[in-house]
Amino acid sequence: MRFHQADPAGWMFFGRAFELAHDCMEDLLIEAGFPWKDWFANAQYAMPIRQAQADYRRPIPAGALYEVEAVVKRLGETSVSFQFTFKTGGETALVLDSTHVLLDVKAKAPTPWPAEFRERLAAYQSTEGANT
Repeated sequence: MRFHQADPAGWMFFGRAFELAHDCMEDLLIEAGFPWKDWFANAQYAMPIRQAQADYRRPIPAGALYEVEAVVKRLGETSVSFQFTFKTGGETALVLDSTHVLLDVKAKAPTPWPAEFRERLAAYQSTEGANT
């Protein structure tokens, strides 16, 4: 943890937490086979964020090392929820969730995941997540 990422008590600034989680999401998507243009610059689909939340459990002091695990928590018919677990010293410090909806750009309405998108995302689904 760097000094500018947390307050003096070690609590990560929420904006920084979401920024780091988004970086992890980008890495997960690339690993899952989504080129940047397929997810973030797709002419047919948009994947805007619908909801985000953070559950702070313990501080991560400046100078501490931490790791972030990213998984697909839930894969719905027209949405996907990612979960990001920040750990330090083997303990969970922060759990952040974000839900994104697949929109048809022309219709400006939610639309079901194409089979290839669903398959790629399902490969990263946690064992606790439900495929609905």
